[in-house]
Amino acid sequence: MPPGVKPFSEAQKRAAIELWKANIPLKKIREQMQMSERGLRNILAYAKKHPEDPIQKRRNKNVGAPNKASLGTIRKIKRALNKNPSITAKALKKNIPELADVSVRTIQRICHDQLKMPSRKMADKPLLTDRMKKDRLEFARRYRHWGVEQWKKVMFSDESHFELRFGNQNFLCRRPKGSDRFDPKFTRKRVKHPQKVMAWACFSWKGRGGLEFLQSGEMMNGARYKKVLEDKLELFMHSHGTTHFLQDGAPCHRSKIVTEWFKERPHIKLIKWPGNSPDLNPIENVWSWMKVQLKETHPTNLDELKDEIKKLWVLRMDDSPYLKKLVESMPDRIQEVIERDGNVTHY
Repeated sequence: MPPGVKPFSEAQKRAAIELWKANIPLKKIREQMQMSERGLRNILAYAKKHPEDPIQKRRNKNVGAPNKASLGTIRKIKRALNKNPSITAKALKKNIPELADVSVRTIQRICHDQLKMPSRKMADKPLLTDRMKKDRLEFARRYRHWGVEQWKKVMFSDESHFELRFGNQNFLCRRPKGSDRFDPKFTRKRVKHPQKVMAWACFSWKGRGGLEFLQSGEMMNGARYKKVLEDKLELFMHSHGTTHFLQDGAPCHRSKIVTEWFKERPHIKLIKWPGNSPDLNPIENVWSWMKVQLKETHPTNLDELKDEIKKLWVLRMDDSPYLKKLVESMPDRIQEVIERDGNVTHY
């Protein structure tokens, strides 16, 4: 409202609405109430939208402190956030002179409420070079015409490490005000070099496949991987009726002895892997899910850890609808790689 112009009182608004309800022409109402056309139309528009409470209440000017940041300053904040989304409110205050007298909390509020850019956890994704993006695009275009039925014929495989952890591994806890932050029940325990076990597994749309553990200190080299393929892969590919095999580009997978093993078995068709693309191998989702579930257990040694992993694999993954959904997501993963020009996907 322009300076020097008094707002309409509730009585004036109510009188104008009553005249309008009595079918008095708008021109006569304006003349009688000494209102502008725009002011009257705003009053009537609010009344039509809120028939139960047609009078728009006046705001109390004394409620809340005025915003210390001008529109120009807010635009500068937005430009800084678009350029560097991870910049902190403290850094914004330091880098933008107009924010010198604005508190960090106010800057945070501006980002959250006015710019609708709340602080969120950044997605953890691998760094992709231009060459990697090109390879991912080639992979996606090669298989873009594959539907779910083709992906049902694929056996997915991978290795992963599982760490032996102790106690509660959550990052957050509820601690009463004034309590000792370093009380053992409020601390997250960690060891410098946790014991680990490496597991290999495979699955298809029909369900879980083989699961193999390496011994403590054992490395997955070409010879060891070949044994896993002989003992586990052929058996499950036959029982699942799969024809294609997907593995990542780990050195042991590309070793000479393993390459020769696949050449001797032309019935197993290898899918060429684009490299550094965990989002294109859905077994990575399985490993993540299993590691979350293991947080609820508290094994005290590697044998107990292996037992818990076996339970999850055998009892929770047998003909699992989760595995089916992962396989069925492959066409969408492929399409997203193309749409993102080879960049990382949300999977």
